[in-house]
This record gives sequence, C-alpha cells and structure tokens, in this order.
Amino acid sequence: MIVDDWDPVLEQHKDILFRIFTHFSLQGDPGNISTLTRHKFDKFVRACGLEDDQFTHPQVNVIFSRVCRAETTAGGETVLPQQIRMTFEHFCAALCFIADRKFSDKGAQGLHEMIVQHIAPRVPADLVVVPDVIDDEINALLTLYRKSLEQVYLEP
Repeated sequence: MIVDDWDPVLEQHKDILFRIFTHFSLQGDPGNISTLTRHKFDKFVRACGLEDDQFTHPQVNVIFSRVCRAETTAGGETVLPQQIRMTFEHFCAALCFIADRKFSDKGAQGLHEMIVQHIAPRVPADLVVVPDVIDDEINALLTLYRKSLEQVYLEP
C-alpha cells in the first residue's frame, strides 16, 4: 500500500504534520486536537495551496471519504457525513493519496516536496501542541487556557 511505502517520509516530518493537523483541528473547536471534520480538511487543503486545476475539490472529498471509510462502516451503524472525523493517522494517509495524485511521477519524493513546499510554511510559529498522552480533560483545559499559560510561561 502507498502509505506503508511512504512511512519514512511521514516519520521524518511527523512533528510538522502533527502541528498543522492540530492547528486545523483546533479551529472553531478549541477543545479538539484529535480529529478533523471534512470542512476543516477542505480548509487545510485550500490553505496549503494543494487544490488546483489538476487536484479539485471533488477529489479532496473522495480522499477524505476513502481514508475515513473504515471508521464509518465499523459496527454496521449508519454514520452521517457531518459526523465523520479524520484522525491524525487518516490525515497522514490522505496526504499520501494527495501527493500520489498531484506528483504521481515522483513517488515518495513528491510527498516530501509537498510537505516542505506547501505544508510546512503554513505551520503557525506560535502553535503550542499538547502531547496526546495527556488525559482528554486535561488537554481540553490546557487548550482552553493556552494563551494565558503561554503569557506566563513563555514570555521573558
């Protein structure tokens, strides 16, 4: 599978990818650092300049649905499209599919270039990422009070 073959590139850029994933997951939902909605994923793709004449909005939606499909069918329950959430693992898989679509002739090098040229420049310098090993309730509190904590602990 394409994702397995490109794992070294994903691992090399894991910090950048997690930071941008967190940045977009927090938008409009400050307590959420673990998932992206379809709308937030669309926003990420547009912000990074990945959508163009060769890679269009419908293709973005297909990739979102493709990588999140296993989650939506698990347990046999009907899941509404607005309830589907993309995890960080799904996000990494989606990036591989986007790179394959946009830079099919470059292989894993295309993914690397996409991350360096399109994604890394969009990572906010002031973004503080709370590690996911902390309890969800603590994550929510730290995220809620992030700006105040940054003023106390990060400013000289």
